[in-house]
Amino acid sequence: MLTAGDLHAGYGSAEVLHGVSLRVGVGEIVALLGANGAGKTTTLRCLAGALRPARGEIRIEGHVVHGRSPADLARIGVGYVPEGRGIARSLTVGENLRLGGYLLRRDAAAYRRQLDRVHEMFPVLRTTADQRAGTLSGGQQQMLAIGRALMGAPKLLLVDEASLGLAPIIIDTLYDSLATLNDAGMALLVVEQNPGRILPIAHRAYVLQKGQVVLEGTADEVRRSDLLLLYLGEAPVTPIEDTPVEEPFHDALEVTHRELTVATQPARARAPKPKAAATAAKKAPVKKAAETRARATKATTASRSQGTGAKTTKTTTAKIGRVTTVEGSPAAKARRPDRAG
Repeated sequence: MLTAGDLHAGYGSAEVLHGVSLRVGVGEIVALLGANGAGKTTTLRCLAGALRPARGEIRIEGHVVHGRSPADLARIGVGYVPEGRGIARSLTVGENLRLGGYLLRRDAAAYRRQLDRVHEMFPVLRTTADQRAGTLSGGQQQMLAIGRALMGAPKLLLVDEASLGLAPIIIDTLYDSLATLNDAGMALLVVEQNPGRILPIAHRAYVLQKGQVVLEGTADEVRRSDLLLLYLGEAPVTPIEDTPVEEPFHDALEVTHRELTVATQPARARAPKPKAAATAAKKAPVKKAAETRARATKATTASRSQGTGAKTTKTTTAKIGRVTTVEGSPAAKARRPDRAG
């Protein structure tokens, strides 16, 4: 159906593709995988006629087509769903579909059959026919982009990042639709970053890295390859249940919040500075003596409130001890200020 050999292409002086070769057989779904910047979109643009390759060859059903326009490729059965959907946002859903069916404008019956097919696959496009395309949700816009490409009755569909930015339930719907198209005999080349989405329905796959094919084979072979994660820029994930947990972590959970805070502070912050420690040691006796005098004064004041002349024992209890003062005793007299008269 489609073969591409030794494609070299880029933008200005920057070459992006360095000899990409691939093929899509009749009735196949082929996945084109790779990380961001690998050259997937550039490859698809070359195959769709949106970008002229600097070198290499593209054939569709044996005919050389590289360098031909997207309109020419559409006439020989190539449909293209670009990255970012590329819909006419200011036009209605129905008008977008009519643009896609331009090649069938002289065959009303064929146009109606294709429109019914699109509406059957994506019923929301029927109910939103008079709605502006720019007001649709992301998933609905992607359905419109695919539906518009299908209106040309293609034999080969090129799809660039169908799942980009969509909710998982919408992605499932879209990929079910692609599988349905393939069951009807359509060949598809699908660009995707997530191998878990496309490989289950694909027949074969290519992996691009820095503008070159670094891995190819059947979908099962590519999925089982140890190199797949490496080329996609991902790393293996260790299951949580297999990750050892150090014992000190459990001990830390048992301590109080204060202890945990102290335990996690740097050692320098926890250790008192020598100068501060010496200053605190000097002030401790002075502070203790002041507290003792204050307690004694409080006891004396309480004793006076009971009258003078009688030697009565008054007892004041504080949290830190017991202080006893006897009226008329030398200690009491020493604490009592002299009275006039």
